[in-house]
Amino acid sequence: MRYCGNCGKPVNSNADYCLNCGCFLNKSSFNCHFCTNCGNPVYPNADICVNCGSAIKKQNVLERQSVNSEFDELLDIGLIIVSILFPLIGFIVGAIKKVDDPIKAARYTKAATISLGVEIAIVLIIGLFLFVISEM
Repeated sequence: MRYCGNCGKPVNSNADYCLNCGCFLNKSSFNCHFCTNCGNPVYPNADICVNCGSAIKKQNVLERQSVNSEFDELLDIGLIIVSILFPLIGFIVGAIKKVDDPIKAARYTKAATISLGVEIAIVLIIGLFLFVISEM
């Protein structure tokens, strides 16, 4: 089993490109680029897309990758916040993502664990405080 150099997802040993992000899996290319016309992956130094024949617009390709990575980062931050506010959801998302993206799964599980620990500590402190008050 190999892993994509662009997104880190598992790929078939005989695969030519990653099914998750579309990146070609040749050893000389670690940066993946996509055709702005048809969305198919193209080699980094390509001037035309072999699928649709359109010229590759290098600047638009970089902008597209930047937008996708910014969205993924915001989604990751949002899921971490949800994991902190609702630990059970964090554990569930962590379990679901464990196969696809173990690093992100560990982040969600860690956030949920810390949040759950803090919530338990708060409940114990309040319980102890109420017990001490009731004994007075």
